Amino acid sequence: MKRLQLSRQVLTLAIVIAATASQSAQGGTIKEIGVDGSFTMTTFNNPGFFAPADITDIRFPTRVRIGWFSTETLSIEISAAYVSTNQGANTLTVFGATIGIAIHFTPVTKGGAMYFQPIMGIDRVSLSIGSRSDSDTQLGIGAALGLKSFKLHGVGMRGDFFLIRRLETQKSLATTTAGLQLGFSFFDD
Repeated sequence: MKRLQLSRQVLTLAIVIAATASQSAQGGTIKEIGVDGSFTMTTFNNPGFFAPADITDIRFPTRVRIGWFSTETLSIEISAAYVSTNQGANTLTVFGATIGIAIHFTPVTKGGAMYFQPIMGIDRVSLSIGSRSDSDTQLGIGAALGLKSFKLHGVGMRGDFFLIRRLETQKSLATTTAGLQLGFSFFDD
């Protein structure tokens, strides 16, 4: 039930961002908005509170994003994500925000385009194990390699493989997340 409630919250956030982006797009600034689902695997390398573990998760929706094209082959994207995973009495919750620069190998206006996207973000990570809980804020850096599909009537699909390394802090050691994201994009032509 909790997962369903969280997915509804992310979907509501996506609708609000889409409505705001639609109004802003009339001014000619926003060119792409979207929502993605993901398959991810996160490795925790901390022998302290965050015990060594791997977490694999499949979820839709995972994040919402807005992109601005500065040229036909270069765009800036911001995204927000909220994920909570439960296993028995253990809960991992991550709220994150990222910014990336997508470098398209061909113009997106030609139908479809492969892209490489360096990304940087900040995550608020909370972990509860039984009656113990703690949280931390981590900076993450990474990259994505993906494909945007042909758009029909302003709607397209995209998929990418990504790898993010969250840097070590005083509370926790670095974590690594790899995954595959698939989603829908709505373009303002």
